[in-house]
Amino acid sequence: MTSGNGGDRWEFVEFEDSPDRDPRLPQPEMEGLVPGAPRAAHDLTHVHAGAHLRVVEVVGGQGTGPGEFGRPVGLHVDLRGNLYVADADQRSVRRITPEGEVWTCACSSADSRVDVEQPWDVAVDRDGMMYVLDRGGRVQKMDADGGYQHTFGMPGSHLGQLRYPQGLALDSRRNVYVADTWNHRVSVFHPRGRLQSVWRGAEVGGFERPGGVAVTRHDEVIVCDTLNHRLVVHNVLGAVLEVIEGYRSGAWRFRLPVSVDEDPFGNLWIIEGQGGKLSKVDRNGQLLTSFGPDLGGNLGTLESPSSVGVCLDGDLYVSDQGASRILKLGYRD
Repeated sequence: MTSGNGGDRWEFVEFEDSPDRDPRLPQPEMEGLVPGAPRAAHDLTHVHAGAHLRVVEVVGGQGTGPGEFGRPVGLHVDLRGNLYVADADQRSVRRITPEGEVWTCACSSADSRVDVEQPWDVAVDRDGMMYVLDRGGRVQKMDADGGYQHTFGMPGSHLGQLRYPQGLALDSRRNVYVADTWNHRVSVFHPRGRLQSVWRGAEVGGFERPGGVAVTRHDEVIVCDTLNHRLVVHNVLGAVLEVIEGYRSGAWRFRLPVSVDEDPFGNLWIIEGQGGKLSKVDRNGQLLTSFGPDLGGNLGTLESPSSVGVCLDGDLYVSDQGASRILKLGYRD
């Protein structure tokens, strides 16, 4: 396994974690999950009982060349396994195919409408349209070639405005959910940019600096209620379905969640905002595994992880903005 800059070698590092059940058994809930996606995207044959979680690839490193990063923050894995990375310092989004081909979308161009000051997160719909979150207070929708489509929101605290947002996600109907962090709310936009609703977490006592948002395969919307150390799960209408507390029964499961994503088995992977940890919990909040910041071997530590994205085959990517790299982890023999 080589780094993205082609020089160093990295050791395989193994963590104490295994999948909950053998995916070689029938999994009816996976059928029809991704209309039109390549069949290989459903291949979970390497994730079997006895497999262990390992760092299997290191993508990138400090630099401005193809596949290198300045400050990789948000990431997204699309239905075909392409990895999209929002690079805040280099004002760009990079798309890396499973074969390693790199395409860069500059978030400023000759088209004056394309102007993202600090790309902080990215999501992609099934048609390849990109939704890039600007930490400055906007969302820009672009086509698969980086061409301008729409701008959502503007900086501020009024309805439809955003104040230092940190995360976004799409549901199956392409509605856009934005963690409007400093306004302590989630703003929900129509795919063409119209504000549809605002969630403030009133049912659970209010949000405190929500730092991330994710949508499950069943269109449940999970909000990282960061300063309240919890995940709040909603339906698409904003009703609270459940609350997963980071602290329960006298022990911490996780703290300061800033990013979350669901794996193919329904478990949730969480990036902690301090401490450099990646944790996995089940839907009852039971801690299944946790590791970091020390990774061992030649990998050093997770310096400042900020986002996690899970592939359909069970592998996952973690952006480590402090080390200017992306780690790919997977279950292997």
